[in-house]
Amino acid sequence: MKKILVIDNQLGENHPFTSLNSDVYQVHISEGIENGLAIADRYQPNLIICNIADEEEGLHLLGQLIQSDRTQNIPIIYLTMKADFNHQRTIMNAGADDYFLKPFTAAELGLAIERRLTKHFTLREEVRQSCFESFEAEGKPPVANDHILVTIGNRLQLIRYEQIVCITALREYSRIRTFEGQKIVVRKSLKSWVDFLPTKGFLRIHRSSIINVEAIERIKKLKNRTYVVYLRTLAEPLEFSQRYANIMRKTFQT
Repeated sequence: MKKILVIDNQLGENHPFTSLNSDVYQVHISEGIENGLAIADRYQPNLIICNIADEEEGLHLLGQLIQSDRTQNIPIIYLTMKADFNHQRTIMNAGADDYFLKPFTAAELGLAIERRLTKHFTLREEVRQSCFESFEAEGKPPVANDHILVTIGNRLQLIRYEQIVCITALREYSRIRTFEGQKIVVRKSLKSWVDFLPTKGFLRIHRSSIINVEAIERIKKLKNRTYVVYLRTLAEPLEFSQRYANIMRKTFQT
C-alpha cells in the first residue's frame, strides 16, 4: 500500500484526494504546513502532494522538503490554480517533480501519481543495479583532497577532481561526468559532494547539479533572469536554478 501525504492549508476546499483508489493508496491529509513537514519527516510517505494557495508559503514548504535529508528524495506534486509559465518554472526549480493545475478529477490525479511513482521506483532500481560503490565511506571526509576512489566490479579507479566535468543527482546517488566521456554512478549524495569538493573549483548551480568551473564554455542568460551553462564535452546545457543564479552573478559578474 503506497502512502500519500497531502500537505494542505486549504482544508475547506473539496478535492478528490480521498477518492483515490483505496486498494492502492493510503491518503493522509495534514492540517497545515508545519504539521505536514513534521509528518513527512517522521513517516516518510511514498509521495507528497502540496496544496498551498500562497506562493511564498508554497516555496517555503518546497525548500524545507528538499533541504531535509529525510524528505529530499520523495516525489512531490504541486497543486495550483495559477496557469502561468514563470510560476511553473519557479515551482519546478524549487523542487517540485510535477505541476498540476486545478480543477481536476480523481482519475487525472491518480494517473499523475502512478506515473510519478513508477518513474521514481524505476529510477531507483536502475541506479541500484548499475551503481558503483564509492571506496570512501559516505558522509566522511575523503582520504585525499584531490580525488575520489570508486570500485567498478572488483577494480579500483581513481578519479581526480580535475577530470570531472559535472556531478548530477540521481536521488540518493550521483552521476559523475568526466572529460574522457565517462558516466559513473556512485552511491554518494550530492550533499556529500558539496561538503568536500574544493569551493574554488566547483560551483553548485542547481539542487541537482554541481559543475567544474574549468569546464565552462559559455553562460547564456535567459529572458526570465535565469541562466544555462554550456560545458565542454556535454551536448546539452545545464540550467541554473534561481536560487543559485544570484551566486553565479556574484562569481562571474555577468
